[in-house]
Amino acid sequence: METIAQYLLQRWDVLSKAPDVFLLSVLIVGGGCYALINAFFETRLENKDAIIEGLKAKLERKDETLVETHDQLARLRTEQAATLADQSSPALPAPEPVIGKLAADPGKVQRDVTVSEALAYAQFHHWNLRFIDAAGMDGNQVTDHLDRLVQLAADGDLTIWGKRDAAGVWQKIPADHWLNYRIEWFGLLKTNAFTESRRSIAARDIFHELMTSKVEIERLFAPPPAPMMQMIKAVAPSVQILKARVSEARERFDAMDASEDQLARIRQTMSSLALSDDPVWQDAALDEARQDMLALWERLSHNADWIQRRGRSEAGDPNYFRNEIERSELLEEVNDAVKRLDAGLSGLPVPKKEYFGPDFD
Repeated sequence: METIAQYLLQRWDVLSKAPDVFLLSVLIVGGGCYALINAFFETRLENKDAIIEGLKAKLERKDETLVETHDQLARLRTEQAATLADQSSPALPAPEPVIGKLAADPGKVQRDVTVSEALAYAQFHHWNLRFIDAAGMDGNQVTDHLDRLVQLAADGDLTIWGKRDAAGVWQKIPADHWLNYRIEWFGLLKTNAFTESRRSIAARDIFHELMTSKVEIERLFAPPPAPMMQMIKAVAPSVQILKARVSEARERFDAMDASEDQLARIRQTMSSLALSDDPVWQDAALDEARQDMLALWERLSHNADWIQRRGRSEAGDPNYFRNEIERSELLEEVNDAVKRLDAGLSGLPVPKKEYFGPDFD
């Protein structure tokens, strides 16, 4: 330690005798220190800017994801309607019993039908049908009917009741509620409609189990004139068109094409098949073939949904079969049902069922 101190003192003595050299040394050392400090802080600032830019990029991607999710939700609404229409659903809730004079007055405005049933009536002009039957039908107008129903409620021309919670009681929903709220789509599909905020996902002023009045619905959604009803009937798919569409669906199953576009087309086909009221279905064997085809579609659509939800499609194209054995068995049953439908819809005797047996379930 003493050696180092003596060395520094000697150097100091030498430098003090040469002030120019001393000053130059101070400048060199000071400049070096400044350069090191500046480089250190500049690196820290660059890293900070990079972090900020990274956060901005993540926020932009999040905004894009939200927009894409919103668009996808709007596109899948109709597809979801058709999917649920093909699935078995619980019975509609029984209307609240009406006592006293109300029961004897059929023209009285009373809470006696769900909003889901009311919208099905607006489409078909018949009661005891489901909203999902209307939403899964080709060329339906359920979105227009829903918008009009909410507008009528906001105008005070239609009475809608709802519960604050499952344990609550029904109460009339004020007209101004509809200024900030609307009817949630997927609740309608499950015959348990409720309101949702138009703007905030954290809204609390929500009503559940929406109901309305048959009298008001029949008055506000009266059937169109007879010529218009005939036109509506005329544009419904004929049994020959249904025959061709069912055959096309069978080809999609065989090709394992479960893309979103194909699923939407097949759902529409099966909904039209289920709702068809052509006299040809009075043939018991043909109607049995129709019910078999619909049951098979329910199972295939469940498979496609199951595969998609579990990410199986990441390893390959989405399909309707979880394994090759299931594919072989289901295609045999599909081919059998389609063969019987083709024969019956062509005016030929319906063949006997071969592969679609009682052990299907």
